[in-house]
Amino acid sequence: MIKSVYLSGPMTGIQGFNYPAFNSAAAQLRAAGIRVCSPAEYPHDGPLEDFPIRDAFASYCDFICYAADAVVLLDGWETSDGARVEKALADRIGVPTITLAAALSGGGIDIIKPVGFGNDGVARIAAERSRHLSKEGFTPEKDARHRFGEMAAAAACYALICSGRAAYSNVAPIARATVEFWPWDSAWWKPSADSRRNLEKAGALIAAEIDRLDRLEFNS
Repeated sequence: MIKSVYLSGPMTGIQGFNYPAFNSAAAQLRAAGIRVCSPAEYPHDGPLEDFPIRDAFASYCDFICYAADAVVLLDGWETSDGARVEKALADRIGVPTITLAAALSGGGIDIIKPVGFGNDGVARIAAERSRHLSKEGFTPEKDARHRFGEMAAAAACYALICSGRAAYSNVAPIARATVEFWPWDSAWWKPSADSRRNLEKAGALIAAEIDRLDRLEFNS
């Protein structure tokens, strides 16, 4: 029996951050006697740019891991990076991901095949991006200094060496990427023998550049 759920769904880019859908779902679930953790209810009264994103996601993940009987995926969750990562987390630890209707009926099944081998690229990239923030100290403030596409160039370098060949010449791809394209000091160039690891780094850097451009547009 489902007694406690986490609500997951699209927010970014939707009017009002999709709060009406989250609030409606939460109200229905609570009326059915189900405990709900909703990201739309995370306490924050300040401006959007000051939202404590790390603290918030730490709280969400803690609830999914230790308190949720299921993760309820709202309509449009497939388009949300955050929701897909939350589903990947739930799949990995064995927490069912179900529809709102299934939760209200007291049961339900996984909406889609659980994320597993061959289907967890998004989760890998998200984990690497999280490591950048929590372990490497690559904060939004530091990312903002890279105003000339350096993060995109670095991502291209990590992706390039996975191609198995260098573009335009016979020079070894690692050497070519390092010498011609790498935007920072060579001490920061840390390719792996595992192509998947390099692609995780490339994906995380692309995500960081997208976030930087989004913040730039928001603050302009």
